[in-house]
Amino acid sequence: MIYGLPFQTADSFNRTLDTVLQMSPDRLAVFSYAHVPWVKPAQKILEQKILPTAEVKLQLLKTSSSGSRKTTVTFTSAWIISRGRTTN
Repeated sequence: MIYGLPFQTADSFNRTLDTVLQMSPDRLAVFSYAHVPWVKPAQKILEQKILPTAEVKLQLLKTSSSGSRKTTVTFTSAWIISRGRTTN
C-alpha cells in the first residue's frame, strides 16, 4: 500500500487498510508516496495543495502500524505488516 497519495485522508486510508486486511494477506508492505516532479515530470500535474501534509502522512503511517488490527509490524525499508510471521 502507498500512503500520502493525493486527496488521501486518514479516513480513506483506514477504509482501504481495513479492506486489504479483510483479504488476510500474509504480509503487506506500506510505502510513502514520493512526490518528486523534478525526477518524474508527470507528477507536475499534481498541485502541492492536494497532497497530504507531513503531519497527515505521519498519522497515516502510525495508523498502518497500530496494534489494534491484530498485526505485527516490522520496519525494514518499508513498514511490513505480517500476520503472525517474522519479516526480515
